[in-house]
Amino acid sequence: MITGKASQLAKDLEAARCKGNWSAIPDLARRYKKYNGTGQVLEQTVLVEATLGQLINDSENKAMSGIVHQHDDPDTIAWECRLKNEQVRPLLLQLQSVLQTQDDGVTESEKEFCKVVLARCYFETGEFETTLEIVEQLSFNKTEVMTGYGLTLFLQARAMKAISHEQTGSVDSAIQSHQGIVTLLNESSNIKEDHVFMEWAEEALYRATLLAMQPNSDTKLTLEFIRAYQKVTASQPYTWRIHKRMVIAKFSAQYLSYLYTEDEYTPPTDIPETSDQQAFENEIMAIHTFYEQALFSLVQFPKVGQSNSLILSFVEQLAKDIDLCGATPSQLRGFTEILNRAAQRTFNSPSIMRHLFLALDRLGDFEEAKHALKTYVYLIGLSSQAWEEACQTGEALVVNESGKCIPIPPVEDGLIDNLVRDSVAHSGSIAANHTMENEPLENILEVFLTAIRTQCNHLYDGAQALILAELAKKKIEQVSLEEETRGETNWTQLAAQVHRAVGSTYSLLARQTHDAVLRSSYYEKALESLSESADMDPIAWETHYQLALQYAEMHDIQQAVQAVAKSLQLNPKHLPSWHLLTLACSCPIQDDLPRALKTCDIGLQESEESETPEQIAQQISLQITRCLLLGAMDGPEKALEAQEELFATYGKVSGLDPSSSSEEISMLQERETSISGAKGFYKQNGMVISGLFGNMSEMAATSSATTHLSERQRRRGLSVSNNGGSGRALLPQVLDEKHISASRSHDDVRSTSNIRMKGSLSSSTRARSASNFNGKTEEGMATSHKASPFLTVPDPNDDQADTESIKTVSTQSSKHHHHYHIHLFGSRSSSRRSKRDLSNDQSKSSIPSVAATGTNENGAHENGSVMTTTGGSSIRSNSLGSIYTLSQPTTIPPRIPMLLRLRQEQAARILSNLWLLSASFFIKLGKNEEALKAIEEAENANCSSNPQVWCTFGQLFLADKNMDHAIESFEKGLVTNVNDVDSCVWLARVYIEMDDLDMAEGILDSVTKGFGWDCAEAWFHLGRIYQKTARADRGKECMMYALDLESTRPIQPFSVLPCYV
Repeated sequence: MITGKASQLAKDLEAARCKGNWSAIPDLARRYKKYNGTGQVLEQTVLVEATLGQLINDSENKAMSGIVHQHDDPDTIAWECRLKNEQVRPLLLQLQSVLQTQDDGVTESEKEFCKVVLARCYFETGEFETTLEIVEQLSFNKTEVMTGYGLTLFLQARAMKAISHEQTGSVDSAIQSHQGIVTLLNESSNIKEDHVFMEWAEEALYRATLLAMQPNSDTKLTLEFIRAYQKVTASQPYTWRIHKRMVIAKFSAQYLSYLYTEDEYTPPTDIPETSDQQAFENEIMAIHTFYEQALFSLVQFPKVGQSNSLILSFVEQLAKDIDLCGATPSQLRGFTEILNRAAQRTFNSPSIMRHLFLALDRLGDFEEAKHALKTYVYLIGLSSQAWEEACQTGEALVVNESGKCIPIPPVEDGLIDNLVRDSVAHSGSIAANHTMENEPLENILEVFLTAIRTQCNHLYDGAQALILAELAKKKIEQVSLEEETRGETNWTQLAAQVHRAVGSTYSLLARQTHDAVLRSSYYEKALESLSESADMDPIAWETHYQLALQYAEMHDIQQAVQAVAKSLQLNPKHLPSWHLLTLACSCPIQDDLPRALKTCDIGLQESEESETPEQIAQQISLQITRCLLLGAMDGPEKALEAQEELFATYGKVSGLDPSSSSEEISMLQERETSISGAKGFYKQNGMVISGLFGNMSEMAATSSATTHLSERQRRRGLSVSNNGGSGRALLPQVLDEKHISASRSHDDVRSTSNIRMKGSLSSSTRARSASNFNGKTEEGMATSHKASPFLTVPDPNDDQADTESIKTVSTQSSKHHHHYHIHLFGSRSSSRRSKRDLSNDQSKSSIPSVAATGTNENGAHENGSVMTTTGGSSIRSNSLGSIYTLSQPTTIPPRIPMLLRLRQEQAARILSNLWLLSASFFIKLGKNEEALKAIEEAENANCSSNPQVWCTFGQLFLADKNMDHAIESFEKGLVTNVNDVDSCVWLARVYIEMDDLDMAEGILDSVTKGFGWDCAEAWFHLGRIYQKTARADRGKECMMYALDLESTRPIQPFSVLPCYV
């Protein structure tokens, strides 16, 4: 009979065995035998097991067990016999002696458990056949192996059986045995603290998972093994068996991604009902979270000539999986944090910078993406100090989006060829040794094409886009014929994309240059590159669209119609292609407005449902074109009726980006709250904040030519003329703008300080317009423009006669521009104050702007400066304890991404344009009160960056014959954008009506030599001036050229279309 003391010792003995506390076993076994005379079998079994356990622990400590598995894969699973035969021979003799004991007090279960330990002795020495013979003869009572150490021994027997089958080549039998282990684990509970049980479960499932990942395996069973392994190891510290767990995590992520891509993924059955995508995201991110934590705890900064391939492969896999999960803003921000941590464990890794740029670009954080791109280009050897200096020292003939003159890209000086040649690996150049990694060409082109798309569609930086496009072109020209036929990359299609990018960037740069000869050259190169792209890939609808747009900008409408028709045949859902065809049909040379309207309606019906803000903006733009067509065909009343749909569509784009996260929305709301608080402060101090340059309604109230306004409208603010500094606090970033430059490459063309200065300029220095591509002289002009696809600019025939009378407007800015005051233009009857007076006024009324320099509650500057960084954080502080570290960022971004700001500005501009469209129709109908209200709504929506607000307001004054206020309005439109052609032309028209022909000629001369080279009205009015000033021949040339331009002018400019698709 077993005493109570013996029973307690038996429990202690079992607890020690479960925890693997082998050092305590000998003493407990001796005491147990002392109080239980029939416990010899159990005593000897546990003593042998303890000795075996200690031998194995010593062997693992010497061999650093776990490292041997770090190179495992589904095809090769390492196995190492931990003991030798001579080490276990005494143990075998001891167990065999015990099993031969004939004692009535010994149970069969004790002998069966003893046989498990005996089998293990053979198992640890690699005698798998003997192990199988012993294990297959075991027989247990179910109640004795469901709890306690009996369960552990039962699992141990099954694990040895499965591994022995594997090692003897019976993989199917091994998988079947492993499946029984999973069933046993699912039926077991409260085993997390049983150390030995967890070790055997992990060992079995480790090998089962890798075996099941082999080709032609059952995917359902493989997923079962993967999830069982994750469940068993999830309760352990991340350092426990870290190498093996990293192997499983690595291949599990790859396997799950493959299944999800092939649409064979099935979510776990033990989770609440969720979509497959959500289940996949949770599962894959949990795996990546552990892998990153384990990986960063093991790897160190690489030595010279080495690279951390584990980190690089992890980043590549994570990037693919984030794409599969939808790449939400939260996921992308989490990814950028991981990339910043990965950069601390790698040295000059182009792949890290590539993924960082792509993630930042998709987030719309274009400022940070620009820095990542610059680093990436340097690491792949395509940038050098000499190249950067060359890019800054060229002739400043390009005007960027902010209105500054920048140098033209030096793409024809042979420097790019040198860069590409030196960047090739093993070339011996310094550039080729920036990194030890060999970045694949297709990855380089992916980065360049993505950057070009952003530069063209969002940043409008044609110079930088052209540099990237030319680099891509030079790189792909190096692809040999052997490489073209090898691998999965379609190099012909990729080359077509690169040539399309080159053509699109030349086209954009041609729009941004004010040099006629350079514009002509860029247009020709754009057409050449796009034609080459179409020849390489005739079924690329994007190329045919770009080609059609290029023909349209060069006024070859017939060719544009043919090209866009091909684009629509290949992709009838592309809305901008329908819009382009509509605009082409609206040109007078087609003389078919009903066809244009029908095309517009078909485009709105056939195009895909707009989802992104960009698509919705294009839909609104096409609807605006439809209203203009209705106004031209049926009158303004019909157009106003059709505008109701426009405002309904605008509701889709007026909100935030649907893909924006709640963090971005909350940040934006905080920023708007801060700005609204600042506006309240200004209102309390009697300041005007409704408009950038003053309040329109007060200007209308002070004009005797306009209608009376309500008392509410009169109280909106003080007149600009009476309070020039009233709006100073609204946009401090404009007021504090200072352009101090010593070279022409940084000239600011937005200056308007000399817009009304009169000066003479010899017409002999007049540059030719961009359409003078064929170089024909005056004699051949009359016939050449019909045969050539390019228009011909009139060639002046009497240079000396014009020298004394031509008055022009200089477009070159001075070296210093201080936009400190709002009152840039006073009325014509008011005298200008001296700079000293202005400075005094500024010092008296300078009030710090809360909206511009304040900080939010998170400590981030509202003007976009970064207060905190995550790149320098330690691994411990950024350790990942849950899946939210990967799927969600650990820190809220300190600023709103540029893309979100650009979309907000786009929404404001669209609303402003919609109201201005209504105002233009009201002016045509003579309804000035309604027109004024519509202009005021446009002003409230966006007056700070839309010159058309002031231009339309000036047209309203002009309709009432109020010349002074009309001039003031047009000039303020030029303050908003000095290159606005409409404001310049309307301003010149006012001066013509006032018989101030010198001023009008100077303005029109500047316009036609610059961005108004294809403005028919500018050439027409310039011709009128020439006729009035006894220069009939030149007037006739200008008139004829204006007729040519007018015949190819669409009802809306082609510039409303996207310049790159």
